[in-house]
Amino acid sequence: ARRVKSPNRVWDLNERKLLLYVGGTKECLGYKDKFENCKVKVYQQRFGKGEEKLVAQTKPWKGTAPQQPCWDEMYLLTDFNDADYIFVELTSSGRFLGRCVVSQIQTLQPADEVIDHWYALGPRPGTTQQQKASISGFLDIRLLYSKVPETKSLAPDKLAIKPKFLYTHYMDSFKTGDLILYSGFGFVSSVTQVAHNSPFSTVGMILRLPNKWTREDELYVVECSANDSLSDAFNEKGGEWGINIFRLFDRIHQFHGKSIWWCRLATAIDPTAFESALQWLNGRWALDKRFNVPKEGFKELSDAIKLKDPNLFSPESSGVYPYLTAVYPGSEKNLNYRSTIDLCSGDFIAMLLVKMNLYDSVKATPTELCELDIYENPVILRVREKCYSVDMLSETAKQDELNHLKAEQESMANTEKSQQDALYGKGKGKEEAPTPRGGARSSRANGR
Repeated sequence: ARRVKSPNRVWDLNERKLLLYVGGTKECLGYKDKFENCKVKVYQQRFGKGEEKLVAQTKPWKGTAPQQPCWDEMYLLTDFNDADYIFVELTSSGRFLGRCVVSQIQTLQPADEVIDHWYALGPRPGTTQQQKASISGFLDIRLLYSKVPETKSLAPDKLAIKPKFLYTHYMDSFKTGDLILYSGFGFVSSVTQVAHNSPFSTVGMILRLPNKWTREDELYVVECSANDSLSDAFNEKGGEWGINIFRLFDRIHQFHGKSIWWCRLATAIDPTAFESALQWLNGRWALDKRFNVPKEGFKELSDAIKLKDPNLFSPESSGVYPYLTAVYPGSEKNLNYRSTIDLCSGDFIAMLLVKMNLYDSVKATPTELCELDIYENPVILRVREKCYSVDMLSETAKQDELNHLKAEQESMANTEKSQQDALYGKGKGKEEAPTPRGGARSSRANGR
C-alpha cells in the first residue's frame, strides 16, 4: 500500500492476482460440537516443494454452536506462480478440524470470473481412521484469478481479451429504461464481483435522446463510473469520471472488460415520470460536469462536489468498500471519491428508476437491479471470443446465428467451386491427356 498511489495500480503492477474470499462452513461438527476461536488458515505450496507457506488467516469466529462459523473475509494474493497450490485449513482453538486443496492456480478457469464452490473438508496426509471419522463438513470459498491489467493500453495479450460482439441480434429491441450491465477488469471491479458473487461490476441505463447536432433520436447509455477514456456525447470531453452519457454502441465497443449484458425493461414508463427523471438527470449531469475539474482550495475533486451537494453519492456506504480496505491495507487515503465512484453506479440508476416511479429505493447493486421484476433476464451483448458459445444467445438469436453460419459455409463452398472451375477451365470440354515422353515415336515403337 505504501508504494501504490492509486487502487488501479494494484492490478497494473502485479502480473498475477488472486482474490480469495472465505465465507462459512456447513455440516461441520467442530471439536466436541464446539467452534471456540474457530479460524481458517490459507497456505501456498510451491510446485515441486513440500513446505507450505501461511499467506492469510481469518479472525477467530466468535459465535457459538449449533450456528455454523462464518467469516465473510477477502484476501488479495500476488506473490505466487501459476503452478503453485492453494490449501486451506480449519482449526478451533488450535485443534485441526479439516483441510482441503482449493486448486492449483493455473487450473482456475475461466480466468477473471468468480468461481464459487463448497469444498469438502478432509484429513491431513497420515491421519488415523479415528481422526478421519471426526472430520466432516464443507467450506465456502470464492476465487477470482487475473493476469489482465486494469489499464487498457498495458494489456499484454490482446487475444486473451479479444471481444466478440453479439448485440446486432437485439439492437432493434433496445429502448429507454433498459439496463446495460458491465463485467470489468481491475481492482475495484474484481472485488465488487467477488463480494457480490456476481459477474456484474457496474451498470448503466439506455436512453433514447435527440442527437446534439442532428436532433434525430439515437441510443445512449447513461452511467456513473470511473470511465477510462470515452468522451461524453454531449459535452464531448474524454476521460471524465462520474456521470456520463455515452453513445451506446461506442461504449459497447470501447469498454475494457470481459462481458456486457442487456436487461430489457418489461413495463412501460409513464411519460410524465420520464420527463421528471430527465429534469433530475440534467441537473445532476450539469453539476457533475461543472465540478469535473480541480478547483482551487480543494484537496480532492470530491470535496468540491460534496460542498455543492453533500448527498450526491457515498461510495463509503457501499457494502463493497470494507473489502477494498481489507485487501488493500492502509489504502483509506488512496480510496478517494474518484477511485471508488464505480461503487455508486447501482445507486445512480436506482435514483433514476425512483424518478420514473419504477423503484422505491435509492440504494441498489447492479445485481439487485437486474433481478427486479420489472426486468427480463440478462442477455449477453459482448463476450471474450475464447469464451463464446452459441448457447449464450437467446433462442431467436441462436437460430439467426446458425443460419448466418450456414450461409457463410455455403458462400465459402461456392467461392471454392468457382475458383476450381476457373482453374480447370469448366465448359471447354475434356482436357487432352498429356503426351507420353517420346511422343509419336514412342507409339510406333510400341506398335512394332
